[in-house]
Amino acid sequence: MKIFYILIPVMILSGCKTQSTLSQSSQIETMEKSKCPNEGKCTIVAHKDSNLEIKVDGIGQMYPEITEGENIVIQYTYLKEAPEGIADGNYSESIYFEIPKGVNKLQKEGTGLSDVDLLYGRHFFSPESGFMRVESGKLSVVQKGNDLQIDLKFEIENVGQVISHIKEAVTIE
Repeated sequence: MKIFYILIPVMILSGCKTQSTLSQSSQIETMEKSKCPNEGKCTIVAHKDSNLEIKVDGIGQMYPEITEGENIVIQYTYLKEAPEGIADGNYSESIYFEIPKGVNKLQKEGTGLSDVDLLYGRHFFSPESGFMRVESGKLSVVQKGNDLQIDLKFEIENVGQVISHIKEAVTIE
């Protein structure tokens, strides 16, 4: 019986798989954003030497996958954890987009956002969860030395989003 209690955690951990095949040294992470809304936690990660692939699962839902490549993939996440004792109560939003290699200044607006594969995801215990393409908004990225200045304003029609404006700086090392 004791072996059973040992095998359960081992089986759970061996079944986990990371979504990114990148090495730890190729990820650049900033500190938590100081103006994160609604008692949540916000993080931004720049995946150096990466590409963003948009895949579709077996039920037709799209999702992002970060793979090795030559570009920079930006991943922004907002997480609001549920109060203790409430199952399936966490809520998160995520934004992904790809900056082409060698671009020092990038301006995209409206349907031009598809050029950078801008995706917005809403994740909570509901059928309304999932990823969708962003087609309304404005993205500005400026690289100065090793710093990326990111300013993104966007709107998803008929979706109650928490995050609609991201203004962050990320250092590429």
